[in-house]
Amino acid sequence: MLTQVLVLYQFNLFLAKQLAKDLTHEQLGYRVPTATGGGSSRGNNARWILGHLAIATDLAASIGGQPKLSPELWHKAFGPGSNPDQMEALGVGSLACEELINAIENGHKRVEQIVPHIPAHVLALPHGVAMLDPTPIKTLGDALVHLMTTHECFHLGQLSAIRRTLGFAYML
Repeated sequence: MLTQVLVLYQFNLFLAKQLAKDLTHEQLGYRVPTATGGGSSRGNNARWILGHLAIATDLAASIGGQPKLSPELWHKAFGPGSNPDQMEALGVGSLACEELINAIENGHKRVEQIVPHIPAHVLALPHGVAMLDPTPIKTLGDALVHLMTTHECFHLGQLSAIRRTLGFAYML
């Protein structure tokens, strides 16, 4: 099964690159309004999504005992519970798409290299992430596969919705 998870992880990277490749610098900051209106109820913007996916590779790699590659500032700006409204104040509101995609790609490569070597007893440990406690995700292995698949797909879906709202055609 690990082989299939790695294939899906590679596919997610392919999708991220395709979804981001033709967004302009200005479009990276576009936020889709939610049904309740504007303000802080707007969705994430493409820059936040790409930054979030970049730091998620650090979270996945940490399960294999690896240090962060992304700057600590990125973890603050793009981490769980962060707010896209704060990106400018934190100094990450003008990051270029290429820099973000490169960070995701480098993180993916590292995760792909270390995942096959994470010992089974480590993957069986409890994850210790409070926000995941009420979910079926119970172990570090579950959390790792979530980060590599469903978590990325959720945010890639957001990126796809941004593209469609901006008038881009379907990709696949």
